[in-house]
Amino acid sequence: MRGAAVVPGLGFAASYLNTTPEIASAVAPEEQVDPDVYNDFRYAHDLGATARLALRWLPFQDLAAQLGASATTNAELASLDHVAVSVGTRALLPLPLLGETLIDLGYRPSFRFADADRAAAYTRHDLSARVEWTLWTGTAGRFVLAVWDDLLLAAGPSSMRNAFGAALRFDLVRHRGLADFQPDEAPFASLVEQRCYAPVGL
Repeated sequence: MRGAAVVPGLGFAASYLNTTPEIASAVAPEEQVDPDVYNDFRYAHDLGATARLALRWLPFQDLAAQLGASATTNAELASLDHVAVSVGTRALLPLPLLGETLIDLGYRPSFRFADADRAAAYTRHDLSARVEWTLWTGTAGRFVLAVWDDLLLAAGPSSMRNAFGAALRFDLVRHRGLADFQPDEAPFASLVEQRCYAPVGL
């Protein structure tokens, strides 16, 4: 699995909101509309297509790096809403006292074009960091503690947003081992060499 690979991608998204701009504007000033329920951008961009191209480099089984670019259309699919470049790395490091630690770092700058729904063009920066520790490993799975932080920087008012999270999860592997887990998401069989097992006593 070592080496480089080019990964193309094409996606299409469609969404529906049962709230209109008229309903949202009628909300009392002291109240706020949850942006997950309604926001003007999602209402105007209910359709969209994204083309992606990424170069993935795997110098080692426990280290992966990726450089990519993408372009996303507006709802009419005839003009671009934004273009982006992304760079990221994911590594599994044996740290003292902590054991195997997964570190995932990413940076994604994007340029948002001015259009009928956006008065001025601007550049947005998305930074992400994630750390995972394996707390306990058994033959059937493992407990993992994950901590992450996502930072968004953009032009204009409310230009910074930071989201921090943590989770405790259990990876059920059913005695097949952990070789197919992050940082390399390739199929398990391609990551381990073939082994021939003989019955005891031969």
